[in-house]
Amino acid sequence: MTRLDEQAVIERLTRRLSMGRSGLWGVGDDGALLAAQDRIVVTDAMVQGRHFDLRWSSWSDVGFKLLARNVSDIFAMGGRPTAMLLTLALPGDLSGEALEGFAEGLEAASARWCNPVLIGGDTTSVDGPAVLTLTLFGKPGPRLLARSGGRAGDLLWVDGPLGLAAAGLALLESGQQHRSEAAVAAHRRPAPKPLLPAAVRAAHACIDISDGLLLDASRLARASGCGLVVSDALPGRADLLQLARDREEMRAWQLTGGDDYVRLVAAPAAPGRGWSQVGRLTTDAGCFLEREDGTLHATMPAGYLHRFGAA
Repeated sequence: MTRLDEQAVIERLTRRLSMGRSGLWGVGDDGALLAAQDRIVVTDAMVQGRHFDLRWSSWSDVGFKLLARNVSDIFAMGGRPTAMLLTLALPGDLSGEALEGFAEGLEAASARWCNPVLIGGDTTSVDGPAVLTLTLFGKPGPRLLARSGGRAGDLLWVDGPLGLAAAGLALLESGQQHRSEAAVAAHRRPAPKPLLPAAVRAAHACIDISDGLLLDASRLARASGCGLVVSDALPGRADLLQLARDREEMRAWQLTGGDDYVRLVAAPAAPGRGWSQVGRLTTDAGCFLEREDGTLHATMPAGYLHRFGAA
């Protein structure tokens, strides 16, 4: 097993990810200087054993997903990624091969999404599980989008299927990954899509769905001062029904599963081609699920939430 010191870790990462800097200074100085256009900043962390499991994800998958999660947030604000800071707390026994795989996954994701350049960060060794933190900078599009611009009467739209990544995780956990390559890939390597300029101009508000449709849609509704109705007929459910044990498991994947990394937009009409309507914002407070027969049922905005402190 190849062992590495801190300098070797930095050199391996910068060799792959520091070409064509967007800042005047980057890796190699005490700080980085960015262009004034890099006005969007998002940060996301992944903890081994909580956000990723090496029993069914490779280090390359982990590197890819770390960047994809942040890119999804930049896209949800109508921007494009430009530069990144990477902070790694890595197990002391991590091999050089594992690090090379991680860097390879980051490089593959970077090449897919505008080649944001690595400008710095920090590395340290830990006795416990890995903690990976990425801060991503972005350039705005025609305008910045927030969660708070929705209006009562706006329809809610998504730019991809819901529940596929949750289905992929369930298949991996049960050893049935052979049943759907698409679902497994959605969990291991999410593929968020940028918002086209026309969609940015059409949208009143936007959020990326990472913690489940119900929870993230309720966050947008609450920030916009609105109530929420979510449809029970969601895109992708026909494929998921073939993978789920029953309809209730399929509904749970779609409504609360998380890890979808699709954009949820509030707009009076479809913000472009390929968008699916999943609900609407209302003047009435609360969160409601709309059945196929048109009846409304009050529901809790459930999804993935980290818990802290004693019960």
